[in-house]
Formats: sequence, C-alpha cells, structure tokens
Amino acid sequence: MVSSRRSGGTVTGPDVRRGGRAWLRILLVGGGLWTITLASVAASRNEYLVPTLLVLGAFTVPVATVAFALDRVGPTRLDGTTVLQAFLAGGLIGLVVAATLESSLLPAVNFYLGVAVIEELVKGLLIVAFARQVRTREPRVGMVLGAVVGAGFAAFESMGYAFNALVDGTDRPLLAATTVAIARAAIAPLAHITWSAILGGALFASAARTGRYLTVATAMAWAGVTALHALWDIAAPIAIVVNRGMDGWGWDWSLPLPTRWMPHPDVRDAAIFVAVYGVQFLAITAVGTWWLARAWRHGAQRVR
Repeated sequence: MVSSRRSGGTVTGPDVRRGGRAWLRILLVGGGLWTITLASVAASRNEYLVPTLLVLGAFTVPVATVAFALDRVGPTRLDGTTVLQAFLAGGLIGLVVAATLESSLLPAVNFYLGVAVIEELVKGLLIVAFARQVRTREPRVGMVLGAVVGAGFAAFESMGYAFNALVDGTDRPLLAATTVAIARAAIAPLAHITWSAILGGALFASAARTGRYLTVATAMAWAGVTALHALWDIAAPIAIVVNRGMDGWGWDWSLPLPTRWMPHPDVRDAAIFVAVYGVQFLAITAVGTWWLARAWRHGAQRVR
C-alpha cells in the first residue's frame, strides 16, 4: 500500500510498506540455481551449462537489487516496461557504447579516469533518456531508475569479466570464472548501482526544481560519482604499487594494470595487497553508502 504524508501542506514522500520480499526470493532462488549449475558443470564437465552459469552468476544479485529498490518506491512509480527497458539498455547500450569509446579514446588519456568519465557519462545519459517515460520527478524515483540502469550495466559487465576469466588460458578456468562471479556479485550493489542511483536522484531533483537536468548540482553529483568510480578502479593498482615498494621493487607510481603484478607473489605479497586494497575498498564503499543514504532521506523532502 502506498500513501502520502503531508506536513504543512508539503508532500514528504511515499509511505511504502517494507514487507516485500521479492528481492530475497530472487536472491535465494538465483543463488541456489547457480550453485546447482556449478556443481553439475564441475561433476559432468558439461560445457553446455557454462552459459547458464555465467548468466546466473552475473544477473542474480543485480536483479535482486532492482527488486529491492522498486519495493522502496511502490508499484505505481515505475512501470515494468520502463524498468525492463532501462535494465537492458544499461547493460547492452551502456556497456557497448562505453566499451567502444574506451577502446578508441583511452590510449590518449589517463586510463582509469577515462573509464570512470565515460561510463558515468553514458549511464547518466541513459537515465535522462528513460526519465521521459516516468511521470513524476521525485528524487527517490530517479534514484531507483538510476539503480536499474546501473544494475543492467553491472550485470552485463560482470558476465563479460567471468567469460574473460573462463577463456583466459588459466589452468583452472572454471575456478577462475567462479571466483570472478562471486566477487563481482558481492560488490555489484556497492559500485555501479550505488553510483547511478545517486546520479539519478540528483537529476530528478534538479528537474523537479528547475525543469532542467543539467545544472551545477547535477554536474557536481556526476563529478562526485565519477571520482568514486575512478578511485575504485585505481584501488588495485595502488595496492600493487605499495606491495612492490615494500618489497624493494621501487616506488613507481605509474599505476600498472591489475593483471601486471609480480611474477610469483607469495603469502606476504598477497597479505599486503589485500590489506591495502581492503582499506581503500571500505573507504570508498562507506562514502558511497553514506551519500546514497543521505540522498534518499533528503529525497522525500523535495517531492512536489
């Protein structure tokens, strides 16, 4: 049941029951099917099940997160067609366009910053494009729409990472793909989905106030999520740099690609890497989560 509360004549936002558990059912069923499929592939070596494994591993958490987000605004704010289109566009159009631009432009600019700029710009444009299908400009609805676009992007990107690990020529490709799938699933709600939700809320808040999406406030929001994205991407290279420096390899701050580590990292190397990377991961996640929660609270007060 969705209702509105008024205080002093001002709508403060939808009062949505928090009893929906569709997201939990999706998570449990999807996770269970993924586990069963993984066990079957490992036992039978049936390669025909590998695409199913990749799809379940990449899509379960993002889809569950979308269901959770939709439950926060109620069933009348975003229709199913818009949600499906935004999810697929976030993954298919967003990822293809971003990858194409990155491959053609990034050799001339900083790789990590360039990736963040391109991907957050593409997702932002998709949010604006699908905003035309949404009647309200409530900031919370914009945040959910942004989360849908970000979830689509995250799902298809994760499937690409898992597939790359599968065919990368390692001795244990199934283990590599499984590890990537689990790691990507764990971080999915904290990265693309969070950043796009923040940007979506800022875009809708600006449209509600001024009738325009492009304002100083939205530009600052975009710059902020782009900075979080860039810091996220350089966390692993920074951990490698620190590791090499502490091991006497020299302090070269050229930020190598994460795949270019030491020839044979030992337990100490791995411990240093995990510690340095973990501190950065927790800091970036904390800032993004705080920003998202703060935007959500303020979003209810800006609805007209």
